[in-house]
Amino acid sequence: MRVVLSQAANMDDLREMGIPPIGLAYLSAYVKAHEHDISFHCALTVDEILAHEPHVVGMSSVSQNATLANQMARELRERGYDRVILFGGYHITGLPKTLSEDFDAGILGEGEETLLEILRAIRESPSRWKEQLSRIGGLCYHQGGTVITTPARRPIKPLDRIPHPDRKILDEKWPPVHGGVQYIYASRGCPYACSFCSSSSFWGKPRFFSASYVMEELLQVMEEYAPRHFFFYADLFIADRNSLGALSEMIKASGLADEVSCMCNARSNEIDDEVLGLLKKMNVTRVYMGLESASDRVLKAMNKHTSFEKTLSALKLLKNSGIKVTASFILGTPGETTEDMKKTASFIEENLGDLFDEFMVYPLIPFPQTAVWNYAIGRGIISSNIQPEVFRRATFSFHPDTYVYLNQAAPRDSFMFYLYYLRFLRLREWVRRLLRSNYDLGLMMGNSNREIAALKHELEKAGEYARHLEREISNKEQYIDELEKRLLSQTGANEPVGGTASAHKGLEKRQFIDWIKGAWRPGQKR
Repeated sequence: MRVVLSQAANMDDLREMGIPPIGLAYLSAYVKAHEHDISFHCALTVDEILAHEPHVVGMSSVSQNATLANQMARELRERGYDRVILFGGYHITGLPKTLSEDFDAGILGEGEETLLEILRAIRESPSRWKEQLSRIGGLCYHQGGTVITTPARRPIKPLDRIPHPDRKILDEKWPPVHGGVQYIYASRGCPYACSFCSSSSFWGKPRFFSASYVMEELLQVMEEYAPRHFFFYADLFIADRNSLGALSEMIKASGLADEVSCMCNARSNEIDDEVLGLLKKMNVTRVYMGLESASDRVLKAMNKHTSFEKTLSALKLLKNSGIKVTASFILGTPGETTEDMKKTASFIEENLGDLFDEFMVYPLIPFPQTAVWNYAIGRGIISSNIQPEVFRRATFSFHPDTYVYLNQAAPRDSFMFYLYYLRFLRLREWVRRLLRSNYDLGLMMGNSNREIAALKHELEKAGEYARHLEREISNKEQYIDELEKRLLSQTGANEPVGGTASAHKGLEKRQFIDWIKGAWRPGQKR
């Protein structure tokens, strides 16, 4: 049996294309460990899928690319493919009722055991395999004009039961990237439940691969790919200190820390001297931290379980340890005021290049099955059949026209201003780093045409929004000029203004005009 796996990805988004879908490699490794007559291939396009003449096609997608996955399934059907198409990943797990008729079934949550059982059912009864779906946990499928969901499957325990990912199926489409970075998953799930994140609802309680399992994979990948960097891409690699301590000892003792550097995700309230010592021992040179906001009010609203004071403390500890930081921030949380946004922007301006050298900023997105999703659904702002394009947040795919703004505490225009302003700061700092070295600049000009094209696209979008703001400002000025003329024609220069200005009784006409000019902001109703 031939199975082709595909990750629906936006090929114009550098971040998406830079990180290989290790999840597909785990699926291949798990099935092959139990069934030796099933082969796996990886493909990006419909043409590539059909070229392998597969018996089964498995697609995976996050929410922002669900439309692409649906389009690929539809095209496969239109081109005569009448065999099995399965859908998996975060989006269908969060919204199983949205399963397209072009898919035979959707795999919900952790997929290794579910996929194995489906493939066995197909092999045993190619024409009647769907009759067995009701007995397989973790599925959704069509029946009688509706979508049926089977009971959730128990998470795999211990995780070491899963073989190391079959990276070979990814090599052709996702070769080693970013100067030889290889991505390692040391765990599944997160002990926290931030309002904007769907990890805990997808994976359930966090589980960790053993230190010996991870070490074995590191040595295997080192031998096959000789990377210069490892990225521990778990949600929170440092959460289990026992595993972290054991792994750091193994990496140090093996000599691996002298050959490669490591990177990982971290959290400000988990950073202390003990953790820093373990990270240094395994030669971690950079951490990625979701700082989100410089406002404690916003952090509380996000259910971050941390504070701005802890953020500062963690950043200072990391700086003193010589570990670089890439920080990320989110704007648009319900309750976030313009002053909160300004505070975050000021914090970034003052500390970029000092406490952290890189940062990213994202708009708040109501991803399915998050607290933010429930907030938006509960207030009727969105519905469960929302278009997947709304979930786009990355710099090169986000567009203000399709963005659903959930925050009533600050004008939408203020949000857009700070979002684009901070993205401008990020791009400016990135270009500055490139310009510090002619060699790096030469590489960019010679080998990175896609990056340049993407930057041009983003600058065009920023220019479009800037022109929109200019029109808003012009409309405001025209409105105030018209209002001033009317006031001057109706009242004397020193007479109190009446009528609509009754709330400001006693103000002279000129004072009232000045008040109007200072108080009105774009986006407010006139």
